[in-house]
Amino acid sequence: MKNFLKIVLNLTCLGISVFYGSFNLRAYTRSDFRPMLDSGVLQSIIDTHDITSIDQLPLLLPSEIKSNFVLKHGVKREGERGHLVEKKVSQSSDPHLPRVILWDESNGYSVSYNGGGDDQTAKNRLDILSFDLRNKKFQLNTVHFQLNEEEIRSGQIAGKIVSDSSCTECHGPNSRPIFSMYPDWPAFYGSDNDELNNSNVYVQELENKDYQAFLNNEGRTNQRYAPLFNANLPRDLYGLDIWATYPYRQNTSTEAKEISRSFAFRPGLRLGILYNRLNAQSIFSMIKSHKNYDRYKGLVLHSLLQCDWSPSFPKTRDVIRKAISIRFKRTEHLQINYNEIFKLFDLKLNDVDIRYSYNHQGYSNEDASKNIMQTGYIGHYFNSYFDGTATIDELLIAAIVKDLSLTHENIFGDVKFRGLVNKYQHLAERFKYDENIFKAFDQKGLWFPIPYPKVIFVQHHRETFTQEMKDDYRKLCGKTTEYLKRQFVK
Repeated sequence: MKNFLKIVLNLTCLGISVFYGSFNLRAYTRSDFRPMLDSGVLQSIIDTHDITSIDQLPLLLPSEIKSNFVLKHGVKREGERGHLVEKKVSQSSDPHLPRVILWDESNGYSVSYNGGGDDQTAKNRLDILSFDLRNKKFQLNTVHFQLNEEEIRSGQIAGKIVSDSSCTECHGPNSRPIFSMYPDWPAFYGSDNDELNNSNVYVQELENKDYQAFLNNEGRTNQRYAPLFNANLPRDLYGLDIWATYPYRQNTSTEAKEISRSFAFRPGLRLGILYNRLNAQSIFSMIKSHKNYDRYKGLVLHSLLQCDWSPSFPKTRDVIRKAISIRFKRTEHLQINYNEIFKLFDLKLNDVDIRYSYNHQGYSNEDASKNIMQTGYIGHYFNSYFDGTATIDELLIAAIVKDLSLTHENIFGDVKFRGLVNKYQHLAERFKYDENIFKAFDQKGLWFPIPYPKVIFVQHHRETFTQEMKDDYRKLCGKTTEYLKRQFVK
Protein backbone atom coordinates (compact mmCIF):
# COMPACT_ATOMS: atom_id res chain seq x y z
CA MET A 1 0.00 0.00 0.00
CA LYS A 2 2.84 2.37 0.90
CA ASN A 3 4.56 1.79 -2.46
CA PHE A 4 1.26 2.19 -4.29
CA LEU A 5 0.63 5.59 -2.65
CA LYS A 6 4.19 6.64 -3.48
CA ILE A 7 3.68 5.78 -7.17
CA VAL A 8 0.39 7.69 -7.25
CA LEU A 9 2.04 10.69 -5.60
CA ASN A 10 4.90 10.62 -8.09
CA LEU A 11 2.55 10.41 -11.07
CA THR A 12 0.39 13.19 -9.65
CA CYS A 13 3.37 15.50 -9.15
CA LEU A 14 4.65 14.70 -12.63
CA GLY A 15 1.23 15.55 -14.01
CA ILE A 16 1.29 18.84 -12.11
CA SER A 17 4.72 19.61 -13.59
CA VAL A 18 3.49 18.96 -17.13
CA PHE A 19 0.36 21.04 -16.61
CA TYR A 20 2.34 23.80 -14.92
CA GLY A 21 4.67 24.06 -17.90
CA SER A 22 1.75 24.14 -20.33
CA PHE A 23 -0.08 26.73 -18.21
CA ASN A 24 2.90 29.05 -18.14
CA LEU A 25 3.46 28.73 -21.86
CA ARG A 26 0.06 30.36 -22.27
CA ALA A 27 0.67 32.68 -19.31
CA TYR A 28 3.49 34.49 -21.09
CA THR A 29 0.76 36.72 -22.50
CA ARG A 30 -0.13 37.77 -18.95
CA SER A 31 1.64 40.44 -16.94
CA ASP A 32 2.99 38.31 -14.10
CA PHE A 33 5.12 35.78 -16.06
CA ARG A 34 4.91 33.23 -13.28
CA PRO A 35 8.08 31.08 -13.18
CA MET A 36 8.05 27.38 -13.97
CA LEU A 37 11.30 26.68 -12.14
CA ASP A 38 12.73 28.05 -8.92
CA SER A 39 14.35 26.55 -5.85
CA GLY A 40 11.01 25.58 -4.35
CA VAL A 41 9.88 23.75 -7.48
CA LEU A 42 13.28 22.14 -7.97
CA GLN A 43 13.54 20.91 -4.37
CA SER A 44 10.01 19.53 -4.61
CA ILE A 45 10.93 17.55 -7.74
CA ILE A 46 14.06 16.19 -6.05
CA ASP A 47 12.22 15.18 -2.85
CA THR A 48 9.10 13.80 -4.51
CA HIS A 49 11.02 11.55 -6.88
CA ASP A 50 13.80 10.59 -4.46
CA ILE A 51 16.40 11.79 -6.97
CA THR A 52 19.87 10.48 -6.18
CA SER A 53 21.55 11.29 -9.50
CA ILE A 54 21.40 14.06 -12.07
CA ASP A 55 20.51 11.34 -14.58
CA GLN A 56 16.99 11.32 -13.13
CA LEU A 57 16.40 15.08 -13.20
CA PRO A 58 16.12 16.29 -16.85
CA LEU A 59 13.13 14.07 -17.68
CA LEU A 60 11.17 15.57 -14.78
CA LEU A 61 11.71 19.24 -15.67
CA PRO A 62 8.86 21.21 -17.32
CA SER A 63 8.88 20.97 -21.14
CA GLU A 64 9.54 24.66 -21.64
CA ILE A 65 12.67 24.45 -19.49
CA LYS A 66 13.93 21.46 -21.46
CA SER A 67 13.71 23.54 -24.65
CA ASN A 68 15.93 26.31 -23.20
CA PHE A 69 19.46 24.97 -23.21
CA VAL A 70 22.99 25.55 -24.46
CA LEU A 71 25.81 23.01 -24.54
CA LYS A 72 29.41 23.82 -23.63
CA HIS A 73 32.00 21.67 -25.40
CA GLY A 74 34.90 23.35 -23.58
CA VAL A 75 37.38 23.48 -26.48
CA LYS A 76 39.40 26.67 -26.03
CA ARG A 77 39.22 28.31 -29.45
CA GLU A 78 39.30 32.08 -29.80
CA GLY A 79 35.90 33.47 -30.78
CA GLU A 80 35.18 33.74 -34.49
CA ARG A 81 35.45 37.54 -34.24
CA GLY A 82 38.32 37.62 -31.77
CA HIS A 83 36.43 37.26 -28.50
CA LEU A 84 38.85 36.20 -25.75
CA VAL A 85 38.41 32.87 -24.01
CA GLU A 86 38.54 31.93 -20.35
CA LYS A 87 41.95 30.83 -19.05
CA LYS A 88 40.47 29.24 -15.91
CA VAL A 89 37.32 27.13 -16.08
CA SER A 90 36.13 25.19 -13.05
CA GLN A 91 33.45 23.00 -14.62
CA SER A 92 34.35 19.96 -16.74
CA SER A 93 33.06 19.91 -20.30
CA ASP A 94 33.89 17.83 -23.33
CA PRO A 95 32.67 17.81 -26.98
CA HIS A 96 31.16 14.34 -26.47
CA LEU A 97 30.00 14.98 -22.87
CA PRO A 98 29.20 18.71 -22.94
CA ARG A 99 28.11 20.81 -20.00
CA VAL A 100 24.40 21.69 -20.05
CA ILE A 101 22.89 25.02 -19.00
CA LEU A 102 19.07 25.05 -18.75
CA TRP A 103 17.06 28.09 -17.74
CA ASP A 104 13.64 29.58 -17.11
CA GLU A 105 13.20 32.71 -19.21
CA SER A 106 10.58 34.14 -16.86
CA ASN A 107 12.96 34.53 -13.90
CA GLY A 108 16.48 33.58 -15.10
CA TYR A 109 16.67 30.50 -12.87
CA SER A 110 19.50 28.43 -14.38
CA VAL A 111 20.76 24.94 -13.62
CA SER A 112 23.89 23.37 -15.07
CA TYR A 113 25.68 20.04 -14.97
CA ASN A 114 28.30 18.08 -16.89
CA GLY A 115 28.03 14.75 -18.68
CA GLY A 116 29.02 12.61 -15.72
CA GLY A 117 32.15 11.15 -17.33
CA ASP A 118 34.67 9.34 -15.17
CA ASP A 119 37.27 12.05 -15.72
CA GLN A 120 34.88 14.98 -15.19
CA THR A 121 34.97 16.88 -11.90
CA ALA A 122 31.88 17.11 -9.67
CA LYS A 123 30.11 14.77 -12.04
CA ASN A 124 27.01 14.47 -9.86
CA ARG A 125 26.73 18.09 -8.73
CA LEU A 126 24.02 20.46 -9.94
CA ASP A 127 25.00 24.14 -10.04
CA ILE A 128 22.32 26.81 -9.76
CA LEU A 129 22.28 30.53 -10.61
CA SER A 130 19.12 32.33 -9.51
CA PHE A 131 17.93 35.93 -9.51
CA ASP A 132 15.70 37.51 -6.89
CA LEU A 133 13.32 39.62 -8.99
CA ARG A 134 12.24 41.62 -5.92
CA ASN A 135 15.65 42.37 -4.38
CA LYS A 136 17.50 42.36 -7.72
CA LYS A 137 20.25 40.05 -6.51
CA PHE A 138 21.90 36.96 -7.95
CA GLN A 139 22.61 33.90 -5.84
CA LEU A 140 24.72 30.78 -6.41
CA ASN A 141 23.54 27.45 -5.03
CA THR A 142 24.40 23.84 -5.54
CA VAL A 143 23.01 20.34 -5.02
CA HIS A 144 25.30 17.38 -4.32
CA PHE A 145 23.47 14.17 -5.12
CA GLN A 146 26.30 12.00 -3.85
CA LEU A 147 28.68 12.99 -1.04
CA ASN A 148 32.16 11.84 -0.17
CA GLU A 149 33.14 11.07 3.42
CA GLU A 150 34.59 14.54 4.06
CA GLU A 151 31.40 16.23 2.85
CA ILE A 152 29.28 13.97 5.05
CA ARG A 153 31.45 14.78 8.10
CA SER A 154 31.06 18.50 7.40
CA GLY A 155 27.29 18.15 7.73
CA GLN A 156 26.26 18.35 4.08
CA ILE A 157 23.03 16.61 3.09
CA ALA A 158 22.70 14.91 -0.28
CA GLY A 159 19.91 16.14 -2.52
CA LYS A 160 19.42 19.51 -0.79
CA ILE A 161 19.81 22.94 -2.36
CA VAL A 162 22.48 24.83 -0.39
CA SER A 163 24.31 28.12 -0.88
CA ASP A 164 27.67 27.95 -2.61
CA SER A 165 30.40 30.54 -2.02
CA SER A 166 33.10 28.58 -3.84
CA CYS A 167 32.22 30.10 -7.23
CA THR A 168 32.52 33.79 -6.34
CA GLU A 169 36.12 33.90 -7.57
CA CYS A 170 34.76 33.58 -11.10
CA HIS A 171 31.27 35.09 -10.66
CA GLY A 172 32.38 37.96 -8.43
CA PRO A 173 31.08 39.34 -5.13
CA ASN A 174 27.59 39.88 -6.59
CA SER A 175 27.42 36.35 -8.10
CA ARG A 176 26.65 37.77 -11.53
CA PRO A 177 26.43 35.54 -14.63
CA ILE A 178 29.28 34.82 -17.04
CA PHE A 179 28.36 34.72 -20.72
CA SER A 180 30.32 35.98 -23.71
CA MET A 181 29.16 38.85 -25.91
CA TYR A 182 26.92 38.34 -28.94
CA PRO A 183 27.46 36.90 -31.50
CA ASP A 184 30.44 34.89 -30.13
CA TRP A 185 30.21 32.28 -27.39
CA PRO A 186 33.62 30.57 -27.36
CA ALA A 187 33.70 26.99 -26.00
CA PHE A 188 29.95 26.55 -26.59
CA TYR A 189 28.29 24.71 -29.44
CA GLY A 190 26.82 27.28 -31.82
CA SER A 191 29.64 29.61 -30.76
CA ASP A 192 29.33 31.52 -34.03
CA ASN A 193 25.92 33.19 -34.02
CA ASP A 194 24.05 30.05 -32.88
CA GLU A 195 24.97 28.37 -36.17
CA LEU A 196 26.49 25.00 -37.09
CA ASN A 197 25.52 24.71 -40.76
CA ASN A 198 28.00 26.92 -42.58
CA SER A 199 30.85 24.71 -43.83
CA ASN A 200 32.65 27.83 -45.07
CA VAL A 201 33.18 28.92 -41.48
CA TYR A 202 35.94 26.82 -39.94
CA VAL A 203 34.65 26.87 -36.36
CA GLN A 204 31.16 25.85 -37.49
CA GLU A 205 32.53 22.96 -39.52
CA LEU A 206 34.52 21.68 -36.52
CA GLU A 207 31.66 22.10 -34.09
CA ASN A 208 29.07 20.47 -36.32
CA LYS A 209 31.28 17.41 -36.79
CA ASP A 210 31.61 17.06 -33.01
CA TYR A 211 27.94 17.86 -32.48
CA GLN A 212 26.68 15.13 -34.79
CA ALA A 213 29.07 12.64 -33.15
CA PHE A 214 27.72 13.69 -29.75
CA LEU A 215 24.11 13.24 -30.89
CA ASN A 216 24.78 9.83 -32.40
CA ASN A 217 26.45 8.58 -29.22
CA GLU A 218 25.49 10.27 -25.94
CA GLY A 219 22.95 12.89 -27.03
CA ARG A 220 20.02 10.60 -27.72
CA THR A 221 20.79 7.84 -25.19
CA ASN A 222 22.42 9.43 -22.11
CA GLN A 223 19.69 10.33 -19.59
CA ARG A 224 21.33 13.71 -18.97
CA TYR A 225 20.78 14.72 -22.59
CA ALA A 226 18.08 12.54 -24.19
CA PRO A 227 15.07 14.39 -22.64
CA LEU A 228 16.37 17.62 -24.21
CA PHE A 229 16.24 16.04 -27.67
CA ASN A 230 12.84 14.42 -27.31
CA ALA A 231 11.40 14.53 -30.84
CA ASN A 232 8.05 15.74 -29.48
CA LEU A 233 9.43 18.91 -27.90
CA PRO A 234 9.82 21.05 -31.06
CA ARG A 235 6.53 19.72 -32.37
CA ASP A 236 4.63 20.50 -29.16
CA LEU A 237 6.21 23.92 -28.67
CA TYR A 238 6.65 25.16 -32.25
CA GLY A 239 4.79 22.75 -34.51
CA LEU A 240 8.09 21.67 -36.10
CA ASP A 241 9.84 18.32 -36.42
CA ILE A 242 13.25 18.11 -34.79
CA TRP A 243 16.15 19.08 -37.07
CA ALA A 244 19.81 18.04 -37.30
CA THR A 245 21.22 21.03 -35.41
CA TYR A 246 18.42 21.46 -32.84
CA PRO A 247 18.21 23.64 -30.74
CA TYR A 248 20.46 25.85 -32.90
CA ARG A 249 19.48 27.53 -36.16
CA GLN A 250 18.08 25.29 -38.90
CA ASN A 251 20.10 27.18 -41.54
CA THR A 252 22.31 30.24 -41.94
CA SER A 253 20.04 32.43 -44.06
CA THR A 254 20.45 36.17 -43.53
CA GLU A 255 16.96 37.05 -44.80
CA ALA A 256 15.19 39.11 -42.11
CA LYS A 257 11.95 37.16 -42.49
CA GLU A 258 13.66 33.73 -42.30
CA ILE A 259 12.11 31.57 -39.57
CA SER A 260 15.54 30.27 -38.50
CA ARG A 261 16.39 33.81 -37.39
CA SER A 262 13.65 33.62 -34.75
CA PHE A 263 15.05 33.98 -31.25
CA ALA A 264 13.32 30.71 -30.40
CA PHE A 265 16.01 28.90 -32.41
CA ARG A 266 18.97 30.92 -31.13
CA PRO A 267 19.58 29.80 -27.56
CA GLY A 268 22.91 31.60 -27.10
CA LEU A 269 21.30 34.87 -28.14
CA ARG A 270 18.38 34.34 -25.73
CA LEU A 271 20.59 33.49 -22.78
CA GLY A 272 22.77 36.56 -23.32
CA ILE A 273 19.70 38.82 -23.50
CA LEU A 274 18.27 37.29 -20.34
CA TYR A 275 21.45 37.58 -18.29
CA ASN A 276 22.18 41.13 -19.48
CA ARG A 277 18.64 42.31 -18.68
CA LEU A 278 18.86 40.83 -15.18
CA ASN A 279 22.33 42.22 -14.54
CA ALA A 280 21.14 45.66 -15.67
CA GLN A 281 18.38 45.43 -13.05
CA SER A 282 20.92 44.41 -10.42
CA ILE A 283 23.42 47.14 -11.29
CA PHE A 284 20.77 49.85 -11.40
CA SER A 285 19.43 48.73 -8.02
CA MET A 286 22.91 49.05 -6.49
CA ILE A 287 23.50 52.40 -8.17
CA LYS A 288 20.15 53.83 -7.11
CA SER A 289 20.59 52.79 -3.46
CA HIS A 290 24.07 54.37 -3.26
CA LYS A 291 24.63 57.65 -1.46
CA ASN A 292 26.11 59.21 -4.62
CA TYR A 293 23.14 58.51 -6.88
CA ASP A 294 21.17 61.75 -6.42
CA ARG A 295 24.24 63.93 -6.99
CA TYR A 296 25.63 62.08 -10.01
CA LYS A 297 22.68 60.46 -11.81
CA GLY A 298 22.30 63.27 -14.35
CA LEU A 299 26.00 63.36 -15.10
CA VAL A 300 26.14 59.55 -15.38
CA LEU A 301 23.20 59.65 -17.79
CA HIS A 302 24.97 62.33 -19.84
CA SER A 303 28.13 60.20 -19.99
CA LEU A 304 26.42 56.92 -20.87
CA LEU A 305 24.57 58.73 -23.64
CA GLN A 306 27.91 60.19 -24.89
CA CYS A 307 26.19 63.53 -25.41
CA ASP A 308 28.07 66.43 -26.92
CA TRP A 309 27.74 69.44 -24.66
CA SER A 310 25.15 71.87 -25.93
CA PRO A 311 26.78 75.17 -26.96
CA SER A 312 23.88 77.00 -25.33
CA PHE A 313 24.94 75.79 -21.88
CA PRO A 314 28.69 76.47 -21.59
CA LYS A 315 28.26 77.92 -18.12
CA THR A 316 26.63 74.72 -16.89
CA ARG A 317 29.55 72.66 -18.22
CA ASP A 318 32.12 74.91 -16.53
CA VAL A 319 30.26 74.95 -13.21
CA ILE A 320 30.07 71.15 -13.15
CA ARG A 321 33.72 70.78 -14.10
CA LYS A 322 34.76 73.02 -11.19
CA ALA A 323 32.30 71.52 -8.71
CA ILE A 324 33.16 67.87 -9.29
CA SER A 325 36.63 66.38 -9.01
CA ILE A 326 36.35 63.42 -11.35
CA ARG A 327 38.21 61.82 -14.24
CA PHE A 328 36.63 62.82 -17.55
CA LYS A 329 37.31 61.03 -20.84
CA ARG A 330 36.42 64.16 -22.76
CA THR A 331 36.55 67.21 -20.50
CA GLU A 332 34.94 69.51 -23.05
CA HIS A 333 31.88 67.25 -23.15
CA LEU A 334 31.99 66.13 -19.50
CA GLN A 335 31.95 62.47 -20.47
CA ILE A 336 33.12 60.54 -17.42
CA ASN A 337 35.71 57.86 -18.09
CA TYR A 338 33.71 54.63 -18.34
CA ASN A 339 35.44 52.86 -15.47
CA GLU A 340 35.05 55.94 -13.25
CA ILE A 341 31.27 55.93 -13.73
CA PHE A 342 30.89 52.75 -11.75
CA LYS A 343 33.56 53.60 -9.18
CA LEU A 344 31.22 56.40 -8.08
CA PHE A 345 28.96 53.65 -6.78
CA ASP A 346 31.68 51.34 -5.43
CA LEU A 347 31.40 49.05 -8.45
CA LYS A 348 33.86 47.92 -11.10
CA LEU A 349 33.59 47.28 -14.80
CA ASN A 350 33.92 43.61 -13.81
CA ASP A 351 30.55 43.85 -12.02
CA VAL A 352 28.77 45.44 -14.96
CA ASP A 353 30.17 43.57 -17.97
CA ILE A 354 29.50 39.81 -17.96
CA ARG A 355 31.51 38.59 -20.96
CA TYR A 356 34.37 37.21 -18.82
CA SER A 357 34.84 35.68 -15.41
CA TYR A 358 35.23 38.35 -12.73
CA ASN A 359 39.04 38.52 -12.58
CA HIS A 360 39.69 38.01 -16.29
CA GLN A 361 42.58 40.07 -17.67
CA GLY A 362 40.31 41.33 -20.44
CA TYR A 363 38.75 43.89 -18.09
CA SER A 364 42.05 45.78 -17.87
CA ASN A 365 41.85 46.64 -21.57
CA GLU A 366 40.82 50.21 -22.41
CA ASP A 367 41.43 50.30 -26.19
CA ALA A 368 39.09 48.18 -28.29
CA SER A 369 39.88 49.85 -31.61
CA LYS A 370 41.90 46.85 -32.82
CA ASN A 371 39.57 44.15 -31.44
CA ILE A 372 35.95 45.23 -31.15
CA MET A 373 34.98 42.18 -29.09
CA GLN A 374 37.05 43.49 -26.18
CA THR A 375 36.21 46.02 -23.50
CA GLY A 376 37.65 49.48 -24.15
CA TYR A 377 37.18 52.61 -26.19
CA ILE A 378 36.59 52.84 -29.92
CA GLY A 379 36.97 56.58 -30.35
CA HIS A 380 34.87 58.02 -27.51
CA TYR A 381 32.49 55.05 -27.54
CA PHE A 382 33.12 52.39 -24.89
CA ASN A 383 32.42 48.91 -26.23
CA SER A 384 30.23 47.68 -23.39
CA TYR A 385 28.52 44.30 -23.22
CA PHE A 386 26.13 43.81 -26.15
CA ASP A 387 23.52 41.06 -25.80
CA GLY A 388 22.28 41.16 -29.39
CA THR A 389 19.54 43.74 -28.94
CA ALA A 390 20.96 46.26 -26.47
CA THR A 391 24.12 47.15 -24.61
CA ILE A 392 24.23 47.29 -20.82
CA ASP A 393 24.53 51.08 -21.27
CA GLU A 394 21.28 51.33 -23.24
CA LEU A 395 19.45 49.36 -20.55
CA LEU A 396 20.90 51.48 -17.74
CA ILE A 397 20.06 54.70 -19.61
CA ALA A 398 16.40 53.62 -19.85
CA ALA A 399 16.34 52.72 -16.14
CA ILE A 400 17.80 56.11 -15.09
CA VAL A 401 15.46 58.06 -17.38
CA LYS A 402 12.42 56.17 -16.05
CA ASP A 403 13.52 57.00 -12.52
CA LEU A 404 14.08 60.68 -13.37
CA SER A 405 10.65 60.87 -15.00
CA LEU A 406 9.08 60.18 -11.59
CA THR A 407 10.44 63.45 -10.21
CA HIS A 408 10.90 65.43 -13.45
CA GLU A 409 8.03 64.33 -15.64
CA ASN A 410 8.00 67.72 -17.36
CA ILE A 411 11.49 66.94 -18.72
CA PHE A 412 11.66 63.15 -19.11
CA GLY A 413 8.02 62.08 -19.18
CA ASP A 414 7.77 61.68 -22.97
CA VAL A 415 11.01 59.75 -23.69
CA LYS A 416 10.43 56.71 -25.92
CA PHE A 417 12.12 53.39 -25.26
CA ARG A 418 12.66 50.39 -27.51
CA GLY A 419 11.36 46.87 -27.01
CA LEU A 420 11.52 43.56 -28.84
CA VAL A 421 7.77 43.29 -29.46
CA ASN A 422 7.59 46.58 -31.34
CA LYS A 423 10.86 45.95 -33.13
CA TYR A 424 9.98 42.55 -34.57
CA GLN A 425 6.20 42.19 -34.72
CA HIS A 426 6.15 43.18 -38.40
CA LEU A 427 7.99 39.94 -39.25
CA ALA A 428 4.82 37.87 -38.89
CA GLU A 429 6.20 34.40 -39.66
CA ARG A 430 9.08 34.82 -37.21
CA PHE A 431 7.07 36.67 -34.62
CA LYS A 432 4.66 33.80 -33.96
CA TYR A 433 7.59 31.80 -32.54
CA ASP A 434 8.95 34.73 -30.55
CA GLU A 435 5.99 36.72 -29.25
CA ASN A 436 5.95 35.12 -25.78
CA ILE A 437 9.74 35.32 -25.53
CA PHE A 438 9.72 39.02 -26.46
CA LYS A 439 6.98 39.89 -23.99
CA ALA A 440 8.94 38.23 -21.18
CA PHE A 441 12.16 40.06 -22.13
CA ASP A 442 10.46 43.44 -22.56
CA GLN A 443 9.08 43.17 -19.05
CA LYS A 444 12.64 42.76 -17.76
CA GLY A 445 14.00 45.83 -19.49
CA LEU A 446 13.49 48.21 -22.39
CA TRP A 447 16.38 50.20 -23.80
CA PHE A 448 17.20 53.58 -25.29
CA PRO A 449 19.31 53.39 -28.50
CA ILE A 450 22.63 55.26 -28.58
CA PRO A 451 24.95 55.79 -31.57
CA TYR A 452 28.01 53.60 -32.05
CA PRO A 453 30.97 53.54 -34.47
CA LYS A 454 30.24 52.09 -37.91
CA VAL A 455 33.26 49.79 -37.57
CA ILE A 456 31.33 47.49 -35.22
CA PHE A 457 28.18 47.30 -37.36
CA VAL A 458 29.07 44.16 -39.35
CA GLN A 459 30.52 42.01 -36.56
CA HIS A 460 27.93 42.97 -33.97
CA HIS A 461 25.00 42.78 -36.43
CA ARG A 462 23.58 46.01 -35.03
CA GLU A 463 20.59 47.68 -36.60
CA THR A 464 20.88 50.92 -38.52
CA PHE A 465 20.70 54.04 -36.39
CA THR A 466 17.65 55.54 -38.06
CA GLN A 467 16.71 59.19 -38.41
CA GLU A 468 13.99 58.67 -35.80
CA MET A 469 16.61 57.31 -33.39
CA LYS A 470 18.89 60.27 -34.12
CA ASP A 471 16.07 62.71 -33.41
CA ASP A 472 15.12 60.96 -30.15
CA TYR A 473 18.78 60.85 -29.14
CA ARG A 474 19.31 64.58 -29.68
CA LYS A 475 16.15 65.33 -27.72
CA LEU A 476 17.24 63.21 -24.75
CA CYS A 477 20.69 64.81 -24.72
CA GLY A 478 18.98 68.18 -24.63
CA LYS A 479 16.72 67.07 -21.80
CA THR A 480 19.69 65.75 -19.83
CA THR A 481 21.55 69.03 -20.28
CA GLU A 482 18.48 70.93 -19.11
CA TYR A 483 18.28 68.72 -16.01
CA LEU A 484 21.96 69.33 -15.21
CA LYS A 485 21.48 73.07 -15.64
CA ARG A 486 18.67 73.04 -13.08
CA GLN A 487 20.76 70.90 -10.72
CA PHE A 488 24.06 72.80 -10.79
CA VAL A 489 23.45 76.36 -12.00
CA LYS A 490 21.72 78.34 -9.28
